[in-house]
Amino acid sequence: MPSHSTSSGGDIALNLDSNFLKQQDLSNTIQIRVQIAPHAGAYFGYEYRARVISDNFFNSTSGIYFPNNVARGNCQLVDTGLPLSQANLPAGCTLNVDGTISYSFPGTFSPPGEIDITENHALFGLWVRPSPKFRFNVDGEVVSANHTFTALSPLTSQQVRFKADYKTSEKLHLNGTISLWYGQNNVPGTDNTMHNNSYGVAAQLLPNQKLSVDLGYNYNDISTSLLVCFTATGSLPGLPACPGVSGLFQEQSPYSSKVNTGFADFSWTPIHRLTLHGGASLTGVSGSQLNLTPGNPIPTNVDGSLNSSWYGPYAGFDVRFANHWTGKAFWNYYSYHEDSTAAYQDVLAPRNFHANNVTLSVRYAF
Repeated sequence: MPSHSTSSGGDIALNLDSNFLKQQDLSNTIQIRVQIAPHAGAYFGYEYRARVISDNFFNSTSGIYFPNNVARGNCQLVDTGLPLSQANLPAGCTLNVDGTISYSFPGTFSPPGEIDITENHALFGLWVRPSPKFRFNVDGEVVSANHTFTALSPLTSQQVRFKADYKTSEKLHLNGTISLWYGQNNVPGTDNTMHNNSYGVAAQLLPNQKLSVDLGYNYNDISTSLLVCFTATGSLPGLPACPGVSGLFQEQSPYSSKVNTGFADFSWTPIHRLTLHGGASLTGVSGSQLNLTPGNPIPTNVDGSLNSSWYGPYAGFDVRFANHWTGKAFWNYYSYHEDSTAAYQDVLAPRNFHANNVTLSVRYAF
């Protein structure tokens, strides 16, 4: 028979948790497009968006307490000076003939919470095509809302996107993109500022009918910083109390993620029936997040994929060995690595892996 303290939970426990979320989303957009010149144009617009978000929660618990010290947890004696009896147990607790105590707390439904969010969007865009080989686009959006559903959602945001496309000839095609997004939720107690910016370039080379090469690079910078409330052993001393919530502390929570991604692919047909393929995709991530427990003697904060790398080279060939028949052989290598830390999770279970995959196939086309 197990030994129980007064704080021991039920030996058998069943917890039913139900969550409800409903959203209505309506929007209307109006735009005016202007042909400024034969090779240039612009548009201006306005978008109205109305959302209604409703959510609700329901929780019920039930279970059984076994002896010894059977009257514990949710079923402690009403009067500790009196012996165990049905009359001396709180509501929801039932004393069984075998000496166990069953408990059931069905929970109650309450009206759902509801948030009405109204957004106003200002839209604009411009395109220029000075020559048949070059095209440039820029478009943007400025948003203002009256409420947010979560602290991470912005009350105001600004976004602008640039895209350039240049085709020097049939042998070389270049393009580049820039996307800049900034958001703010400066409500007292939230103080959230964030951005998500990306920059990318790509090139396609076709020196002849037998060879093609694709190259690309993308940089993505994500950042946010807002106030969070928490409780944790080992947190910084002297943190202010969380407003309106006793027992919790408040601290600014910065988050940063910088992702570098590159790829290279080629296809070469040295002879009529044979095509060679090869390339690789490479991703490197560096970032940081709030450490809630910097005072712990054993570090527990793990950045995980915020400081990681991914490599995926591949190679293969197609050979058309007969009419309608093609044989294929491909090799793929996968490698994932996370920078180790002093946390015990990294010491006991480092999250690194690699794999080799070979695929052989035959195709018949008719």
